[in-house]
Amino acid sequence: MWKSYEAIAGGALVVLTAVGLGIVFSIAPNPSANAGSVYPSHTNTLTPVNAQTTQSSTTQAPNQTATTTKLANKRPSTPDSIKSCLIKTQNTTLDSAGVAHFDVLVPCRKQHSFQLIYDEQYVFNYQTDQYGKSHIDFDLFLGTRPTQIRFEDGLNSTLTLPTSKNTLSKLSKAAIIWNSPVNLDLHVHEFAAEAGQKKGHIWQQNPNNQSTAIKTGRGYLTQYSAEHTQGSNIEVYTFFHTENSRTGIIDLKVDFESRGTIPKAPFCGKGKHASPSYQTILLTPNKAPQRRSMRIQAAPCEQKLSQDVRYLSSAFPGNLKIR
Repeated sequence: MWKSYEAIAGGALVVLTAVGLGIVFSIAPNPSANAGSVYPSHTNTLTPVNAQTTQSSTTQAPNQTATTTKLANKRPSTPDSIKSCLIKTQNTTLDSAGVAHFDVLVPCRKQHSFQLIYDEQYVFNYQTDQYGKSHIDFDLFLGTRPTQIRFEDGLNSTLTLPTSKNTLSKLSKAAIIWNSPVNLDLHVHEFAAEAGQKKGHIWQQNPNNQSTAIKTGRGYLTQYSAEHTQGSNIEVYTFFHTENSRTGIIDLKVDFESRGTIPKAPFCGKGKHASPSYQTILLTPNKAPQRRSMRIQAAPCEQKLSQDVRYLSSAFPGNLKIR
């Protein structure tokens, strides 16, 4: 699996104008072949509600004493009200891999969870720090799309992410997105590379890196995990079309890594996570993205799977053809 780099939107669905983000893409440690992904949970911290007190005087009958009653009126303090709170972005850049880098600054939402919603359906989770700031590295795996920041109390803002037709025209991207708490791996075989081959077999354990991929005219992998919150997990392969690129075919496969070669519960039979759904995307220069929604067929428990069954070669709309 953008770095710890999961697809049909979960969580609150709101229009986002161009996350995941990134995004800070963190590469998750590779679980064992038959174990599920284990991610730490984020804790959403809500701003305390301050109690306001007012005094009301009650007029009494003659010879009786007037009394004063304190009334508690709970309401958000002014700094935390949506009307006076603004979401700002700064230090926004776009690198040569089509990854947007920017800071989200919301001083009135310190240590709060929020969502970045991309293309009105893909949801990625983040959290502000003690200063109300969050740095995001987000791969534009669909190119320019509506993007929005949304907090759980309804505070939201449309984002204008940096775009460059010149940058995106030199890239091809293949992405796998899913919402289930399982580990799916994207395996990329560049130019007929064999499984396990250091140069050419790109996946979680051999992701390559951006600088090497640019120099060699090849690709690299980025990952992001929703970490058990309602959101999207995603792995994105980015290929650089340069003068050093060779022509040929790049094969794309998906591995249900949590299930492994010998499936065990709950990833087999009638288990809760035996048949996860996912979506794949192909983005090639000067063409509209191609998408395919899929569901992995449940496999019998404790029965060894063949390589063709484990590594799904029909997951994507097609392979990448480099010319």
